[in-house]
Amino acid sequence: MLPQRSTAAMSSVADRAVVQDRLDITLALASALFTVTAVVQLTADPAPAVWIPSVVALVTAAVFAIGCVLVRGRHGQFLLRRPMLWSAGVAALVGINPFAYMLATGITYPAIGALLTIVAIAALFPAWRVAAAIILGVNVCWLVTAVAIPPEPGLPTLLVQMAKADALAAMIMLTWERTRSRVAGANELVRQLAVVDDLTGLPNRRGLLERATELVDDARRTGAPVAVGFVDIDGLKSVNDHAGHAAGDDMIRRAAQCLATTTVSSGLFVARLAGDEFVVIGVGDPVLRWSDHLVAVRGALARQGISASIGSAIGDAREIDSVDRLLSEADWAMMADKRSRRSVSGPERDDGPQASPS
Repeated sequence: MLPQRSTAAMSSVADRAVVQDRLDITLALASALFTVTAVVQLTADPAPAVWIPSVVALVTAAVFAIGCVLVRGRHGQFLLRRPMLWSAGVAALVGINPFAYMLATGITYPAIGALLTIVAIAALFPAWRVAAAIILGVNVCWLVTAVAIPPEPGLPTLLVQMAKADALAAMIMLTWERTRSRVAGANELVRQLAVVDDLTGLPNRRGLLERATELVDDARRTGAPVAVGFVDIDGLKSVNDHAGHAAGDDMIRRAAQCLATTTVSSGLFVARLAGDEFVVIGVGDPVLRWSDHLVAVRGALARQGISASIGSAIGDAREIDSVDRLLSEADWAMMADKRSRRSVSGPERDDGPQASPS
């Protein structure tokens, strides 16, 4: 049986876990931070009407706390399907707080809350373009508020502070984007290593599962037939025993090259299942000339001095649950072909390519 979880599925699970951890930590820390901010403002800040931004901070803390509980609970997967929406909501809610303070107290400088908001959005928001748009919005709101309520040091001083915060935010976003790009590249490399056979360059067993699942799903939607060919290279053990494993590896590589050259031009998919076993899959039109394709495969291998036992199975994708059933049938057909060939040529030798099994 083929493994039941693809690398794409595992990568998706890992990505969701990373997003959940990031969102969980962000919401929990934000809730604690705004609770402390509200308490400190109410008890120690002498500014007028400070209770208004304090209430806003408490509401923000409560929203974050509820979000943290939801993410950890049974609704977490539903919420994590929209991480960008959550992130935008977090950024907007954080951004409201400094302006609530400015409007309620009439104090627009030093506006440390707005400065920290700009830096926090750059650090926490995963998409730099959206983060830049939100930061631009914070800048505009800050300027409008400063014009309506002029800061004591003057607007030029305020603009300098804004420029510093924006420069720091830009550095953080560039670093974040570069890191994200490198992590994505590393993940893609790992995925390729997981689905590609390093000896032949063909898809390996896991790569076969991913692509075969896609092909069968497409065939099920369109009603196209699916065919599976099981190719077993003859005599690999003898080559390994008498000429060494390097010669055996060379034999596998030549067989893989023959299969790839013969099948790709015909619209077929080929993968190395394991050892000396290869799988060829066809969907739709190529199935109509399936026997011809298998004859071509056997002939190409024979021209390289390689003999192979081949079996195949054809089915309707709407009547099968997965490619496993066809693969099993093709495997049995390959074994029957091998027994038939041995009965003709004898157990100790192989007289070369025979007619393709039906």
